[in-house]
Amino acid sequence: MDIILYNNAHGSPTIAAITKADVYANGSVFWEPPVVYNSMCAIDIKWFPYDEQECYMKFGSWTYGGFELDMVHLDTDVVEHVSQENGTVWNVELGVDISEYQESVEFELLSVTGRRHEKRYPCCDYPVIDITYFLKIRRKKLFYTVNLMIPCVGIAILTSFVFYLPSQSHNKINLCINILVSLTVFFLLLIEIIPPTSLTTPLIGKYLIFTMCMVTASVVMTVIVENTHYRNANVMPPFVRHLFVKLFGHYYNYHPPSSPLRKSGQKSLPMNAFRTLEDHFQRWGKMGDGTDKTQPKNILGSAQNPPNSVAFLRRSTDAFPAVPELLRRRVYRMNKNIRYIEQTVHRTRRNKDLHSDWIFVAMVLDRLMLVFFSVIILVGTLYTWFSAPSLTDYRMPITTKFPPKPLLF
Repeated sequence: MDIILYNNAHGSPTIAAITKADVYANGSVFWEPPVVYNSMCAIDIKWFPYDEQECYMKFGSWTYGGFELDMVHLDTDVVEHVSQENGTVWNVELGVDISEYQESVEFELLSVTGRRHEKRYPCCDYPVIDITYFLKIRRKKLFYTVNLMIPCVGIAILTSFVFYLPSQSHNKINLCINILVSLTVFFLLLIEIIPPTSLTTPLIGKYLIFTMCMVTASVVMTVIVENTHYRNANVMPPFVRHLFVKLFGHYYNYHPPSSPLRKSGQKSLPMNAFRTLEDHFQRWGKMGDGTDKTQPKNILGSAQNPPNSVAFLRRSTDAFPAVPELLRRRVYRMNKNIRYIEQTVHRTRRNKDLHSDWIFVAMVLDRLMLVFFSVIILVGTLYTWFSAPSLTDYRMPITTKFPPKPLLF
């Protein structure tokens, strides 16, 4: 017989076993050997691993025309006629007997339609007949969801948790690099699974690229946060203070760290030193005249108007005339040292307050990036998962409608 598979990928069909033939009295011979056909099928991996594939097998005569060899559907099939420009098409919903079909562990069989084409070409006065069977299959979701998609989603979620780590832990960059290494491993696994093609990018590949972009952005933002956290004596610009300290800090219910310098004033330590000097002068005044009649005035003033430099010394020498000249020179040197200590303490506390403000800005920036990355990853994950058509396709495979028939003896 001259019926061949047009889209054959192996040449001649492979006869798996040699079976016996039925010979009838009228001279006809009926031989039905099991044959294995290898056909070509263009695989569309756009929605991998939630993809659907449609393959076809076209059977027809290579030598004889429609007047010499005709192929028709079974009489029991429900045939639908469709007229076209260059011929007629006979459609059959179930064109293949699947009563003994063995279900695949990777794909589900959705439909097996048959189409009989009767075409006429300008070169020939006879019709050309072929029967094409279209097989639509759908990849099962459980294996790839558990072993591929869920780990990818977990890695993407870890990207946002980078900003939940405190900046002083020094592990934020390490976590980002570990996530990048994990994504590289998944890329290697993906290359081994999907068929090589340059026509389109699979769904899982797009999601991994999206995750890698998010990880790269998280590395950049982590470097910025770390740089902000460890800025010590840099003066904060007014717009940064207004944006992060006042606006976002209030929105996230954060408050800048309170400083003892802001509560008790900037000269509490020098005031204690000057008060010690006043007590010292009082003792010297008592020792000079042997009585307790000399009562010095309050040379320190108030906490709002602290003493400094020459004015303090003038009041001190006027209040205590019994202080020797040598002690006065020592007091001058002490005053100079106290002023140096005052400036050093003030500068140290100022730098500490500036550093605390930068730490607060880094904390607010961390929380902003945590919310931003969480929203972007959530939207990207949901869009990736539900953009595949097969996830919203609830058609049952036809093998559940037509279970295999028991063997008859």
